[in-house]
Amino acid sequence: MAVIATKPQRKINQAAVGVIWPFQERIYEIVRGKARLVGSSPSWPAEFNTTVVVSTLLLVAGLVLVMVVHRLSNRAGKATANG
Repeated sequence: MAVIATKPQRKINQAAVGVIWPFQERIYEIVRGKARLVGSSPSWPAEFNTTVVVSTLLLVAGLVLVMVVHRLSNRAGKATANG
């Protein structure tokens, strides 16, 4: 039985990008004498420098890599199903 998930999967992917986005405003609280991360929200960097460029390029390269691997796995799956 095949399960098709289109819209929920997109929401998960968008949430994942928010988690791995390197530029975040982090909220810390002191818990038992130590600073603990209690929340964060993605933000756009305040200045455009080498770190921003490299991070953005790596993000795009990773996205392209995932899309290529996904497409190749779909082709391999169709080939084994047909033959």
